[in-house]
Amino acid sequence: MARRDVIEARTAKLVDGFGRYVQTYDKRAPFSGEQLTAHRATIALRRQAGSVRAAVENQQFVTSLRQTLLAWGLGRRASRLVPDDKFAEALRAAVPRIEPLEPLTIDAAGLSDNIAETLRLLIDSLGVVENKAKLVAGTKTLHHLLPDLVPPMDRAWTGKFFNFHLPEWQDAGGQRRIVQIAYDQFVKVAQQAGPEQYVTNTGWHTSRTKIIDNALIGFCKLELSDDAQW
Repeated sequence: MARRDVIEARTAKLVDGFGRYVQTYDKRAPFSGEQLTAHRATIALRRQAGSVRAAVENQQFVTSLRQTLLAWGLGRRASRLVPDDKFAEALRAAVPRIEPLEPLTIDAAGLSDNIAETLRLLIDSLGVVENKAKLVAGTKTLHHLLPDLVPPMDRAWTGKFFNFHLPEWQDAGGQRRIVQIAYDQFVKVAQQAGPEQYVTNTGWHTSRTKIIDNALIGFCKLELSDDAQW
């Protein structure tokens, strides 16, 4: 079966069983208490700030965001976060490009067809890591700046659900393809499954895009065992 067909089938099944997959994640979340605490602190500071510009100008938020990215596995192995001062500078420099996206939500009707490419260009220019593979760091950073628009992505779970291969995460063409394919499906899930109803601000239920990520991971844990046939 072609990857496109696999993805379409998985997305349809994810939508149909969305609540069950969210529950599966809640029971089997593959992340530590430290990662959850850091994430919740950063999201809370972002909500309190009220805008991207106010958040980025708040040193407490910037520090919390960087600590969250480190807790989430960035800055290890091949992924290298820039130093503290350059990290803050990179966020400030990105504000004019992020601000036009603030009113948008991933489940909004009429979301532009160009949104995936807009996000991909933003990720590519964000400057929070030193390495060429910017997608994971970029989406995790933007998730905490635009929590209602940008889901976090990673090689382990996003890659597993969409059958993305490791080399695709490393070069510009592959990263462009990943963002386009994944984000189009995320929008479809958001518009059909109503993730906002699960945003309770308890545990990992912090935003509609995190709920989508939770459900995707729950799907992988429940449906994509090593012997799963697709």
